[in-house]
Amino acid sequence: MTRQRWFILGMLLLLLTVGAEVGVRSWNASKASVQIVNQGENTMDDVIVTYGSTRVAVGKLAACQSTNVWLTVAGKGTLSLDFKQKGNPLNGFQVPDFDPTENLANSFKLVLIVKDNRVERFMDDEQPSSSPWKNLVDIVTGWFEPENPTMR
Repeated sequence: MTRQRWFILGMLLLLLTVGAEVGVRSWNASKASVQIVNQGENTMDDVIVTYGSTRVAVGKLAACQSTNVWLTVAGKGTLSLDFKQKGNPLNGFQVPDFDPTENLANSFKLVLIVKDNRVERFMDDEQPSSSPWKNLVDIVTGWFEPENPTMR
């Protein structure tokens, strides 16, 4: 084959790879964030977040710690937070009209703060994630960068 045909074949393979990456990224379901903050005096045990048919077992959450739970968007529904905590008469909490679609559209996340004897909830700005296009560009440009032998 001539040099020009090799170049054309290489460009077609590159376009096919980029197209496949874009296609796979578009099939991934959107995910909404729920942040759980333990401001109680004791560890939260058996923390479970339920939304629709999704059940996420968080496990333990130490005092003054927080965690983010990512839920696949499935429309408006009830979000439940179940836990056990020494000295806290509460063992769960429900958000009846949780709408992750609206949260994603407005770049918000639901924050649940568990304190002794009460749970507070509010909406907060979601940290902007890096653009999937930027990640794709980084991957493609990484293919053409020379390999650094000192990084092995």
